[in-house]
Amino acid sequence: MLRVLKRLKEHFLSKKGTDKITVTIDANTDPLMAKLDKIKNAVENIKADTTPEVSPTLTAYGLCDAKLPDIEGVGLPDHAGFSEPFIAELDKALNDYHHKQARYRRGKI
Repeated sequence: MLRVLKRLKEHFLSKKGTDKITVTIDANTDPLMAKLDKIKNAVENIKADTTPEVSPTLTAYGLCDAKLPDIEGVGLPDHAGFSEPFIAELDKALNDYHHKQARYRRGKI
């Protein structure tokens, strides 16, 4: 059987544009399927046994990615800490920007 597959492989590798070959094997595939199941189970067990990566930042605080603390909620203060003059300055800069954009569009169109 290996000789047949080798010949088919050589034959089809030399031909361009061959997409697919279908081979029907008339044999007892139970031993092969049993080995494939063993391999599949071994891979699944490896995945289950791996430990998650630990973040250095969380480790510094004595935490790990697998067990994060429960956070009930986050509250924001009524006043976020920006002064009124600062907010007014940002608002003026935004308005100036919009006016310049409008003048630019009128000049280009």
